[in-house]
Amino acid sequence: MKKILIGLWFSLFFLSCHKDNGIADQKGCDINQAYINNAKKVTIADGVWGTVSDVEGDCMPTVPACNSCCRNCPVQRTVKIFQYTLVTDGVTTDP
Repeated sequence: MKKILIGLWFSLFFLSCHKDNGIADQKGCDINQAYINNAKKVTIADGVWGTVSDVEGDCMPTVPACNSCCRNCPVQRTVKIFQYTLVTDGVTTDP
């Protein structure tokens, strides 16, 4: 019985897994449209706002130019902004 439960667990584990190839779908990868849409959403007068994007692929210049080799896709990420500090503001932990 224990072997059956272990086998069932492993089969469910491996059947529920899938490999993400890391490439965004073509429909959601229009960075220029994302810039336009996000500019309409801005509701602040001062502060930080913008569009976060992920560049993937072979982005080296080639002859002839390869437009489909490098993709710049908008992504959703958490952006953390920290207070400006200097090296002299740091505290060492080792005596």
